[in-house]
Amino acid sequence: MLPLILSGSPCLAGNEGLPTLGVDNGDALTPSFDILNLRYEWQDTLGFDDSKTELDSSRYSFGSFLSEPISLGGDWKVVPYLDYSFTSLDFDNLAPKSVFGDEDLHKASLHGILYHQSAASQWLYGAWGRVSFASDGQDVGSDDFYYDLAVGAGYMFSDKLVVGLGIAGLELGSDASYLPGPMLYWKPADTVNVSLVGALFDATWQATDNLVLAVRGAPYGNSWNVDDKGVSKQYDLSTYSLRLHAEHRIVKDLWLSVGIGYTFGGEFEVRDSSADRLFTDDLDGGLSASVGFRLRSW
Repeated sequence: MLPLILSGSPCLAGNEGLPTLGVDNGDALTPSFDILNLRYEWQDTLGFDDSKTELDSSRYSFGSFLSEPISLGGDWKVVPYLDYSFTSLDFDNLAPKSVFGDEDLHKASLHGILYHQSAASQWLYGAWGRVSFASDGQDVGSDDFYYDLAVGAGYMFSDKLVVGLGIAGLELGSDASYLPGPMLYWKPADTVNVSLVGALFDATWQATDNLVLAVRGAPYGNSWNVDDKGVSKQYDLSTYSLRLHAEHRIVKDLWLSVGIGYTFGGEFEVRDSSADRLFTDDLDGGLSASVGFRLRSW
């Protein structure tokens, strides 16, 4: 059960997080990999608690598992994953001497997922690493690159129940933080899957062969390095979105996904190149929505 290796999810820190591996309903131990996942996400206007400033945010993203699992021998396998996102931050009612402003931000990441799964053992374990470029694209330097690493292990009580734990190291080499994350996979019925991977929650019901209904919770946000008139700053946006999703098969392995829900628990922070805080404030909640396409194969 491969999602175990994502137990140390950096989503706990409000990052976009790890790629998730779906599970085909026919077999709890058979993962499904998206060849391509395209998505647009929208956040309603979020007000700042301590000022009249408001934030409008949207994100375009795509991700792809670049191949099926590659065997390394001895029950070890590795899976490469690539993703990119474009996030727009638009602020209204900024203070006259605000230390932040409107930005169009990019993030490109290369992931490597290494795992061990043996038919002779109930134990599962693995690791995940990510190298990211997260920036406004101006005056690119070493501050625009981020490095993350996670390890996890779990126990398969049956093909319908897996419990695990992991730990993630985020922004290694700069403002590093270390966070534990739980993992749970439960299949109470043939058409129902429930998983908790760090801060990622996913409960799905396969209503028909062509329709899947789901409740999904995931962080929305990231850390980016921004050049402000020659001064390097880091923008940190973290919110959590809980949405109801409907996925419909268009043709063969191509699916349309639509989601609507609510965003809460938001915070926006600006730090300088020495990781000293220049600004921080909590964000009010608001509606959120998403629409996307998934090409499932591998």
